[in-house]
Amino acid sequence: MCQSFFRNSEQWRVLNERVIPRLVGTCTRQIAHLECGSAAGQEAYSLAMTLAEIRVRNVSILGTDIDEPSLKKAREGKYSRDEIKNVPGEFLSKYFSKEGSLYLVKDKVKKMVCFENHNLLGSDYPGNMDLILCRNVLIYFTDKGKEHVVSKLASSLKPGGVLFMGATEAIFNHEIAA
Repeated sequence: MCQSFFRNSEQWRVLNERVIPRLVGTCTRQIAHLECGSAAGQEAYSLAMTLAEIRVRNVSILGTDIDEPSLKKAREGKYSRDEIKNVPGEFLSKYFSKEGSLYLVKDKVKKMVCFENHNLLGSDYPGNMDLILCRNVLIYFTDKGKEHVVSKLASSLKPGGVLFMGATEAIFNHEIAA
């Protein structure tokens, strides 16, 4: 699964301008986020940096994937120059340190994110989530698999929570997401 930091800038604009301010404004405790198909962690860390920028405290981001080598890379938080090309310049010095030719996610961002192995078709889902990012994941599933995943994700949200899908995701049976 190809991932990059701040992938699909239009979707990040919507998250920044509409979704996150609403969640921050209504949340009275820790903000819990689930990021499905986190691969090597770029999207989970992008969300962490975004929330750090607006000084949101009490954040818990859970990045999940089924691929252990990807999760290992995500936990290490080490990326090549090519992998960080979409990171805004001001974020590089603020949220990364350089070690040789690699860029390392700083601890203040890493502490906001936890990565776990999770099979979207078979595992239990965490509950009481404020925000779930499921972007460019469902394209890998059959229609029946998509129904299962979206139904489970929707039931993982707390009342008023947001399921944020990718531009490539198509939900044909809208009742499963209601």
